[in-house]
Amino acid sequence: MNKSWNPAPAIGGFSAVGSLILLLFMMVSQAWADAPDIEFRPPSTAEDPEATMIMRDLAARLVPVYEEPDADRYLANLSVLQMAALDYTAADGSRLFAFR
Repeated sequence: MNKSWNPAPAIGGFSAVGSLILLLFMMVSQAWADAPDIEFRPPSTAEDPEATMIMRDLAARLVPVYEEPDADRYLANLSVLQMAALDYTAADGSRLFAFR
């Protein structure tokens, strides 16, 4: 029973994208309770080739309406949303501001 754990092979880099999607959902789950109605149609499967584009679009729409009373948590989550939206410059700025 001493089998070593082997991660599932990445399908076109999906394992990193899948992890980012999961992290994105966990970070903004509280924001969705009070957020405005944002139309979202999830991909049919996790392997859907458009999943990355769908999640990027969702993240870009959540950035302007994201709220969090805790400033450190806000900046950390905002940075994750900005990275998912491929706005790396803004994400870097949010991270730098969080460490001040």
